[in-house]
Amino acid sequence: MRRTAILLSTLLTLSACADLQNTNYDYAFISQARSFASGAEFPGQVYLLNLSGDGAPLTELNLDLQIDDSLYATQGSATLSSSRVVGASANLVRRGVVQASGSLAFDASIKATNTQVRRITAPQAARLLSDAYREAVSGQESESDLPLYARQVIDNPDIYYAFVTGYMETDALVLQHGTPEDSDSGVTISINGIEFSNVNVGNRNVYSCVKSGAERAVCAISIELLDARLVDVGGETLFRAFPAPFAPEAIAQAFRSRG
Repeated sequence: MRRTAILLSTLLTLSACADLQNTNYDYAFISQARSFASGAEFPGQVYLLNLSGDGAPLTELNLDLQIDDSLYATQGSATLSSSRVVGASANLVRRGVVQASGSLAFDASIKATNTQVRRITAPQAARLLSDAYREAVSGQESESDLPLYARQVIDNPDIYYAFVTGYMETDALVLQHGTPEDSDSGVTISINGIEFSNVNVGNRNVYSCVKSGAERAVCAISIELLDARLVDVGGETLFRAFPAPFAPEAIAQAFRSRG
């Protein structure tokens, strides 16, 4: 079975009485909306996502896939008022000493106005990528140099396609640390799977996106991971992309690594 091993820390809640510093919320994953906090990418962009630790974590493919509007499923903002957020990064500092550093997760309050999420599913993205491969390989005589970096994905269990499958557009979107119940005693956060309570985060606003004109702003994107294999169908070798296990923290870290 092709998959990257994920190490899970035992969940433990500690009273930190500490400060959250060096925070980075770019590409943090908003679970309730299944979207990443960024408006820099657009649907149809495809990347190589390398989880091996050897080489660039993210490489954009020279590919511009068009997604027909009829394929999008739409989710309104009626339920978008709170969410678990994962994949940010931070240091937890107490009396000048770093107590923990790494992947940050927390519960967030969300203020959203006129928000809509539009995305396609991972199986739909896999079909679009398989179609793009079939067009690229048409007329190619040798399989030794496959298009779309397919050989790297097929041969390496730690390399996937990261497909931008949709976007969130809104008049205004604000994410805030914690819930109203946390306001007097700090917030509870998790770093690398270990929970800390009573954490001082300073400004509770962690991500804000507001439209600048008449049209709604794109404030978040949807990304799915795809794997690939070659299959024999009636003596013909065909490329098949298929959904890979979803790994939001790995996706966030790879996209954020581009600086």
